[in-house]
Amino acid sequence: MAKYIGASAARATLDTIKAKTTKLYLHTLASQTNANVTTGFLVSANVTAGGLTVAASGGATGPTLTVGAITGAPIEANGTCNYLYLVSAGNRIQAITSCSAQTLNSANTVDIGSFVITSLVTATNTD
Repeated sequence: MAKYIGASAARATLDTIKAKTTKLYLHTLASQTNANVTTGFLVSANVTAGGLTVAASGGATGPTLTVGAITGAPIEANGTCNYLYLVSAGNRIQAITSCSAQTLNSANTVDIGSFVITSLVTATNTD
């Protein structure tokens, strides 16, 4: 049996992520603990609520959060980037997503393209 979260609850979650996020980290690891956010990161870039957009449900998917592009972010360590973290004050993880592996070298910069986080498929009602 399929399980769903209503569209309004999914949107509220993305609105909270938007309101709280202050940093985007490019990471080597998918650590899911707040204590390890600053371990193994390659890039740390500031993010403002203006760089994040929440949109209503689109067809078979739930609401989405679009993270705007960041240009010229300084690379702070050498390594292969595999994950992007959205983090709030106090290094609290708001969201983690995988990305295409890319080797990064310190003392250079990187452009981070915009990307979309889609919530789970929601029930057909719009609650």
